[in-house]
Amino acid sequence: MGCQPKSCPETIPPGERPHKVKWERQGTADDGHGGQEVTWTLLGTLWAKAEQLSASEILARGGLVGEATVRFSFNWTPTLDGMRQSDRLEFRGRLYNIQSINNIDFANTLLEVTASAGVVQ
Repeated sequence: MGCQPKSCPETIPPGERPHKVKWERQGTADDGHGGQEVTWTLLGTLWAKAEQLSASEILARGGLVGEATVRFSFNWTPTLDGMRQSDRLEFRGRLYNIQSINNIDFANTLLEVTASAGVVQ
């Protein structure tokens, strides 16, 4: 049972989703020496609206640590229903760890993903 048409969240028009975002999932592969190595598999390239929620810098052992938190908004598709918090997003050359995934109003029209990237300088 879905929402009534007037109460459903609207989808995001293409012109408001200008950002290309890669969606990746972690796996493992044989490293050729009897062990395993971490690999990342591309699950899809998506168009999103991206909004910076916060940026901060703190002094940590070993240097300056910068962190950026971004909210990515996608038009929902059945494929995106499989997104996990253990997945990651690549946006503008930076890797973002997913912190939350929100299917807005459980209406299967909009998906908001909050993710953070940290950089040690």
